[in-house]
Amino acid sequence: MVRFLQWLSDHVALVNLADVPQVADRVKEGETFVGELPDELKRLWAVYTTYTQNIQAQGEIVNMRLEEILSGNVSLACEGQDRELGFLNAASEGRQEIIGKIFWQGVREQFPDALIFAGRQPALRKGWQVVALPRQKKYRKKVA
Repeated sequence: MVRFLQWLSDHVALVNLADVPQVADRVKEGETFVGELPDELKRLWAVYTTYTQNIQAQGEIVNMRLEEILSGNVSLACEGQDRELGFLNAASEGRQEIIGKIFWQGVREQFPDALIFAGRQPALRKGWQVVALPRQKKYRKKVA
């Protein structure tokens, strides 16, 4: 875990904000503007989105290998490589999930009054705008 946190810290530090693509979504009806995302969280967003794109590419490779395995077109010599590829893909997905959770928790802690204490979920919009999503209506099942 310490290695992962060091890896994450190193990658966040390397991000050049000028190279970070912004979110394209505009603020939608019912969403409340909370504030602008600070630079530190912009860097973490960049690592998260880049990592997500890499995992999608890895997933395509894993899927192609699975198709080869299922069709019987893989020799036993490749079995070790396939296990390693599967392990790396699973580990990457776990890391991606953790990075996403750290990012969104950082957003919540940056704007606690509008998000945590108000019981609202955050979203990111164009121009690095953080918004609070509308509260979801809770439906209760009527008991007869």
